[in-house]
Amino acid sequence: MKKVLIAVLICLSSTAFAQVYVGSNFHNGEEKRSYSILTTQNSKELIDDLEKYLGQYGKVTKPSKNTYRIQNLKGNSVSSDLNYVDVVSKSTKKMEKLEFFFLNDAHNALSDNELNPGAAEKFVSDFLQYNQSQAQARLRAENVSLAEDELKEGKKEQSKIEKSIENNLKEQQKLGKKLDSTPELMAKAMSEKEEIISQLSTDSTVVIDDKAKNEISKASQKKDKEISKIQKEAEKAEDKLSKKEKELEDLKKELSIAKMKVRALEKVVSDAKSLK
Repeated sequence: MKKVLIAVLICLSSTAFAQVYVGSNFHNGEEKRSYSILTTQNSKELIDDLEKYLGQYGKVTKPSKNTYRIQNLKGNSVSSDLNYVDVVSKSTKKMEKLEFFFLNDAHNALSDNELNPGAAEKFVSDFLQYNQSQAQARLRAENVSLAEDELKEGKKEQSKIEKSIENNLKEQQKLGKKLDSTPELMAKAMSEKEEIISQLSTDSTVVIDDKAKNEISKASQKKDKEISKIQKEAEKAEDKLSKKEKELEDLKKELSIAKMKVRALEKVVSDAKSLK
């Protein structure tokens, strides 16, 4: 029901300014009777629609700049005296104007007596209807394009979060391997330290000079630093892993929201494409 109402409002708003004005205009150096329309529509789109509309009735030529002509109108119901339909395009910064001239073989404008009742107005009104139909089609296409762009951005956002999750899991795996290897590294370092210390506890018959004792002490201290470093790196890895696990939970929530957004935008695109 809402779509129908919107469509009706769109049609009403586009026809509110759609009117055929009958009166004199200047053409080929003379004042002639014409049927005009005024619009604020884009000039290029208006002329494209005009040429397509006129093309249904015959070959469109341009006898002069901004003048579009059909000779020998196909299915002519306007007048038996009709030879040419000239449409002159004029514009200002705020307005586009099309002047329709219905001419005989001498390029004189046909009078009311020479025109079939209402036929000229209908020819111009039919163009207005065609133009409005094309304008709505362009708006619908633009609406689809807008919805598709929003969907593209939504999918891009989802992909970015998925990539972050992938990187997070890789980092967790890396940290996990580091923590798994810590006990082995600690055991090796402790064993090497014990081996160094054991050199000071050898048989009393073996004399160890001060220089050797000093070297052994330095080696022991070096191992202490190595053990301390392993412990600190393990603590650092545990802290990082904890943060990555928390980050992963947040990313999963973000991904869930992003997926919901993409599904919603897919529905928006589908609805935009279904507009008639």
